[in-house]
Amino acid sequence: MNAKTLSAAFILAASTLGLSVEAETILFSALPAPIQACASGGTCAPDTSSLATVGNATIFQMFDNLAVAPDLKYMVRYGLVAPSADAFSSNLTSSTVPVSGYLWLLVDNSYALASNAHAMTLYLDKLTPPPDGIYQGTPPFGSIQDSAPAPSV
Repeated sequence: MNAKTLSAAFILAASTLGLSVEAETILFSALPAPIQACASGGTCAPDTSSLATVGNATIFQMFDNLAVAPDLKYMVRYGLVAPSADAFSSNLTSSTVPVSGYLWLLVDNSYALASNAHAMTLYLDKLTPPPDGIYQGTPPFGSIQDSAPAPSV
């Protein structure tokens, strides 16, 4: 799926559901820490102006591997809402804490249908409170750590 197809599909799905589509600009500091680091190091170039915002999902473009061969990718930011933002019981205490913030998903511009694996990266470092053991090392998630890429899906 190329950039135009993905953007068109995103906008078409939104309009079909009766949602408004608008663009949004965010601060550099709102990006996941690993994306900020690669941009500061000159190996990637994320765009802080979105292609579209529909409901709680916002899609941004990013060029990766700038030193080798620029590769277009997409970053999708999901704002947590209920039930995702409902309070949960921490494994460490008996108190409940509401989860807030954003999940970020980094995906390639296109994927080969014949391939058995399609790499995607899930960033959790913009969640408050930070993820605890329920996100780390528990199947089917494998070993996911705060700010670390998720296993290939």
